[in-house]
Amino acid sequence: MALLIDRRSASTVTSKLKEVSLPNAGPAGCPVYELDDESASSGSSAMYDSEDDVWHDALEKPSVPRAPVRLPEELLDMIIAATQEPWGDLPTLEACSVVCKEWSLPARRRLFGRTLSPHGPNAIRRLRHVLDDHPELCPAVKEFDLGLTAPFDECAGEMFRRMAGVFRQTPCVRSLTMLHIPLKDKIRARFFGALKTLPLEDARFFSSSWPSVGRFTPAPANQTGSDTGALVDLLQHCTTLKTLGLTGYSSQPRILSTALMARAPCPLPTYQLRELNLVSCDLSGPAPLWLLGFSVFSLKTLNIAACTGLTRGVLERLFVIVGHTLKSLHLAIDLEDLADDSSSRSLEDSVLLPFTELTDFSCSTDSLFGDEVLSTLVTLPHMERITLCFPSFSSAAVLRAFSAIPLVAPPEERAQGDTPRAKRIKHVTLDAWESHELWDEPQRWAVSQASEARGVELLLNGASRDEIEEDWYGEDLGATWRMLERPRRTRRDLA
Repeated sequence: MALLIDRRSASTVTSKLKEVSLPNAGPAGCPVYELDDESASSGSSAMYDSEDDVWHDALEKPSVPRAPVRLPEELLDMIIAATQEPWGDLPTLEACSVVCKEWSLPARRRLFGRTLSPHGPNAIRRLRHVLDDHPELCPAVKEFDLGLTAPFDECAGEMFRRMAGVFRQTPCVRSLTMLHIPLKDKIRARFFGALKTLPLEDARFFSSSWPSVGRFTPAPANQTGSDTGALVDLLQHCTTLKTLGLTGYSSQPRILSTALMARAPCPLPTYQLRELNLVSCDLSGPAPLWLLGFSVFSLKTLNIAACTGLTRGVLERLFVIVGHTLKSLHLAIDLEDLADDSSSRSLEDSVLLPFTELTDFSCSTDSLFGDEVLSTLVTLPHMERITLCFPSFSSAAVLRAFSAIPLVAPPEERAQGDTPRAKRIKHVTLDAWESHELWDEPQRWAVSQASEARGVELLLNGASRDEIEEDWYGEDLGATWRMLERPRRTRRDLA
């Protein structure tokens, strides 16, 4: 080991190394060399006076920046999973926040790119401090869940007030899930005003039957009207929305009023939805058509469940408008849920004929459609999956529906000019509410054979085709018969 001291300030020149003897030069056995040239020999004795300068020149190294911490992917997934727990223990979450300070920027962006679920004003305050200290993380925040799974208390108003400031720091938020509650005028104006500036693509709002408590409770006399129009006004500004979900508003009419949608100066939203989910909402008047907005040519999934106020005419008109583009339709409506006087008779099966692109249909109802609707569904050109939950089914109607499905022929037996249907029906699920044992064994066997001949996977009242065949043939004794049919060995064979 040797220490090399370059005492020159000029450029490098060709020279030889010469060992020098210095007082207190360093550790024993560690010689010190200097460059032996004339420019270095003149005036060099004066530079040996300071011992500190000698060691500083010899031992100083350029500072190397600390490499960013790279955590294993498994550990990163575990920490992120811990932060997603709504009731995660506080020490674990605090440890995760401390570790985040030492992570590299890509790792922190990955963490903040997940769904953020701040529960409580203090959590939102800490989140805002992090974003203030690290503005490079603001574009990474894209999803928020404000479901308020914590106990519903007076802190909710303060939470929404703080979230308005966070939304102004995160201009790239695309997804939002939130519990919609009544708010004071100032908090409501700040919160929904901040939401209008976000490029939301996925928005899911749900209300609850919980009473409004705490200091944020609005006065019914002068603030109810503002609450009912807040969400309507927000939807008119969400031009980039692709998925919209409204749940539970039938129990909170003062938060969302469909009467505002029927007013003449209330313009339609300009978004173009791909998915619309309406669960337990008041759909009286033109509310379904208003919520559709400009989605006539873009809507792919429609879900209507347990909604009130819907009329037969509006439902049929809705089917005509979106029938040519819809790919998935889910209905959970009883006939008595329809608000018009003609709700005593079921809908005609012909209302489903406009669904030329439909691939997935599910309906849970008592009598909205008759069981003959299955014959109409199997004729749709792109249908693949059918799920019907009715009080009961007629085996004859099901057999007629399966007979309309072409048989699955081997490729070598197909004619030269045959044009197969665009899609093949793959799954049919029939679930009867009132009958545990649907039909007798011969009827179930006949339906099972008809579905097998058409290449359709059947689930009949929770029983698959194999279970139906097992009930028909009895217990499977194949292994027992093979053991009995095994040739008997004698002593001569063993010898």
